[in-house]
Formats: sequence, structure tokens, C-alpha cells
Amino acid sequence: MFRIADKYQIRLWLDEALKLGATHLIVVVNKYWDDFPVYVMPGEDTREVAARYDGIDRQRIMEVYSLAMDLEAQLDEFRAFHWD
Repeated sequence: MFRIADKYQIRLWLDEALKLGATHLIVVVNKYWDDFPVYVMPGEDTREVAARYDGIDRQRIMEVYSLAMDLEAQLDEFRAFHWD
């Protein structure tokens, strides 16, 4: 069964990211078409964290949310890619 994240799921991940004190949420899809969250913490480089997942074992970065920006506006985008 595919677990493709919808807007509701991404909101839950964003809430978790806020609780953790993350700066960014990266949504990654794996080879089974399951989406999963990666939280970028203060002091980490968003692009370096993404590079640990992108292209590894057929994984791909689907979206990047910045917790410093308006979250609802980002959720309304077709694909959010806010690295900084």
C-alpha cells in the first residue's frame, strides 16, 4: 500500500517539526512510493541533509518546507521548495 502524504499528513509533520525545534521539513519518497519526513535541526544545512536521501536507493526529495515562512502559504503551493 502506498503512503503518499496528503496536506493533512504534511501538517502533522510540520507540527512535529515545530515541537522538535526544526528549521525545515523535507518530504522524501522512497522506492515503494511511501513518503516520509526528515527534520532539519538548527545548525544543519538543509541541502546537505537532503543530499543524504536524494537519489539513494531510488529515493527522491518531494518538497522542502521552511518553518520560518508562512506554513499555510507553502501548503497551498503545488510543490514547496524553500531551502533557506
